[in-house]
Amino acid sequence: RYGFHATLKAPFRLADGTTIDLLHQSVRAFAASRPAFTIQPEVTSLQRFIAVTAKPPTELLDAFAADVVRAFEPFRAPLTAAEMARRQPETKTERQRAHLQTWGYPYVMEDFWFHMTLTDRLAGAEHDHLLAHLQAAMQHLLAAPLVVDRLAVFEEPAAGQPFRISAAYELRGESWA
Repeated sequence: RYGFHATLKAPFRLADGTTIDLLHQSVRAFAASRPAFTIQPEVTSLQRFIAVTAKPPTELLDAFAADVVRAFEPFRAPLTAAEMARRQPETKTERQRAHLQTWGYPYVMEDFWFHMTLTDRLAGAEHDHLLAHLQAAMQHLLAAPLVVDRLAVFEEPAAGQPFRISAAYELRGESWA
């Protein structure tokens, strides 16, 4: 349903008074003002999920992700009670609950971790075997830095349907200064 991706701003409904066209204009302008950068990818385990993550240091990536969350917050409709309940705030830290209230998602800012999920949650020997296999199989792909040079907007055509990329905008800024 989500495909292979890295989330910077969690899925959201558009706020009243905004449109998808205005969102695209904003994303286009944002991307044009930010430079491309690289990260060093690796295959790791996150809470028994196997994912492509970024090796430290990740300051540029973390700053970029935080800027994305802040920049597009005006387009996000407040969470409904059902959406809030699905995020299980009772299982989150105090800071994550505050992020959930403020940004609509608990894993932003200091709690953000870049990942591109490769598997569902795995247990025991299956997890360990598959982690070792994927690390070895992807070693040549992960040897070179990964260039982060686009920001994509995904849309869900109807509730429960697979997300699709509606546009991807090239990062064209001059520098991070």
